[in-house]
Amino acid sequence: MANKKSKEVASQPENNGFVLWQLSNQWQRGLNSVLKEYDLTHVQYILLEAIVTLGDAQDSVYQKELADYANANTMMTSKVLRSLEQKGFIHRVGHEYDTRAKDVSITKDGRALFKKVSKRVEQYDNQFFGQLGPKQSAFTSALQTLSGQ
Repeated sequence: MANKKSKEVASQPENNGFVLWQLSNQWQRGLNSVLKEYDLTHVQYILLEAIVTLGDAQDSVYQKELADYANANTMMTSKVLRSLEQKGFIHRVGHEYDTRAKDVSITKDGRALFKKVSKRVEQYDNQFFGQLGPKQSAFTSALQTLSGQ
């Protein structure tokens, strides 16, 4: 004897948050497989991108600015930056007056890696989000609205 509720569970979820969570997980699984080829985590890639973006626009980039830009926890940002520094992709210099503040810059190897990886990430994003066809710009606009941009 079939349970009526089991049929309801099998249908498509209508809860936007749940669908967004599923979609985000699906996208991240694919992205992580791309980043794995370069021995990078998603957070490492995001912080490399932030260093390049902010570093190209201003003279100094501090860890706190990176965390704010990436909307990331400052302690986690510090740990991830330490791992990127150990890999030789970034360089951190302590601030003259504030020992907690560190100026972060990308190394030549880090910039070369970022350039390679960002091309692959762009290809993946184009493949994943390209499924939206002409709806893609409306989707991006909706995401920006939701994120307050």
